[in-house]
Amino acid sequence: MKSLNLTLTQELEVSRRQAEKATEEARLRMDEARRLATDMEGRVKLLGDLERELAALEGERDEALLSLQEARQAMQAQAQERTTLEAAVAEAKRALADSLSEEERLAGELESSKDEAAALRRTVDTLQGERDVLAQQVASLTAERAELLEARKALEAVHRALSQAVSR
Repeated sequence: MKSLNLTLTQELEVSRRQAEKATEEARLRMDEARRLATDMEGRVKLLGDLERELAALEGERDEALLSLQEARQAMQAQAQERTTLEAAVAEAKRALADSLSEEERLAGELESSKDEAAALRRTVDTLQGERDVLAQQVASLTAERAELLEARKALEAVHRALSQAVSR
């Protein structure tokens, strides 16, 4: 029985130590729970403050978003105007390029026409010179023909006179 008592005493001692340890742990946990409760109250207060600050920030964000939306609309309007102006400038550049091209073409045609006119003047001058030479030749040939006709008439008259002289 002694051994049973000893065993029971030892078990009792172990149980008492475990109970003291459990009590100490329970006390520590209670202190921790009180500390956590105090901490939680502080956090609840902080959370309330943060919620109010968040609400204020959301209001500022909403105002900023509205302002941003207005700015974007203004930028889109400016972008559309810029696109319209760029298209107008591009069209004006094309028109200018077409005008310059047409001007160059007309200048080339004018230069070609001037060269052709100069060539035609030279041809006219040459033809006038040839016409003058031909006119002189025609006049000379006409005079020669008139002389030949006169000579022929004279020859025919001589021929007739000879024929009459022979027939007599």
